[in-house]
Amino acid sequence: MTLASAEKLMWGPDFSTFEGVRDGAMIALLVGCGLRVTGIVRLNEGDIVQDEVGGKVRMIIKVKEKGDKERRLPIPPEADLLLRLYLEHPDLKDIPRALPNGDQVLFVTTRNRTVPAHEYNGDRRRFNRRSVLQMIKRYGERAGIPEDQLHPHAIRHLYGTELIEGDVNLLNAQKLMGHADPKSTEIYTHTAMRMLTKEVDRANPLAKMRTPVSQLLKQLKGQASK
Repeated sequence: MTLASAEKLMWGPDFSTFEGVRDGAMIALLVGCGLRVTGIVRLNEGDIVQDEVGGKVRMIIKVKEKGDKERRLPIPPEADLLLRLYLEHPDLKDIPRALPNGDQVLFVTTRNRTVPAHEYNGDRRRFNRRSVLQMIKRYGERAGIPEDQLHPHAIRHLYGTELIEGDVNLLNAQKLMGHADPKSTEIYTHTAMRMLTKEVDRANPLAKMRTPVSQLLKQLKGQASK
């Protein structure tokens, strides 16, 4: 997925509705934290904790995905705000989502024709993998996003690529992505070419000297900017 497509996806939900606020928060966590689908559907409210980082209170998410290993991720400010709007939404208070251990399902569905009304509570309110995929496809198709980008893993791939292009070192990227094998993270270095291209164009020796084609390149850039 491209950044432009992810931005379109973020603007897809109707934030005047409960479902829109919920979907916006889910998309923000997928984009901003690079979660796998299994990670986001398994989240409970108790997996969202607060911690003081650099003198500021930040939301931290506890994620369990492959191998049931838990990792903690700082939630970006944009996703933090959308998540708070969802948690404080008045409609959420009326939805029975309590679990036997006293925790509560984080992201709840509002309709499920396969479950009797008197049983539609707790864990049965939880999103499944298919529902998340359908949600992304629905908003993506409306926004005209190419079909091959309309998958949660495409969003995760964007997250990994942007980490590397943002000059995050491989060790930290590995932790953020939840990769057990560093080689899995190294894949993103092969796709993160925008930053490398920009640096080459700016700093290579030819860029710092007058060459036989320097004037032509200058003219071409001028035409491209018009």
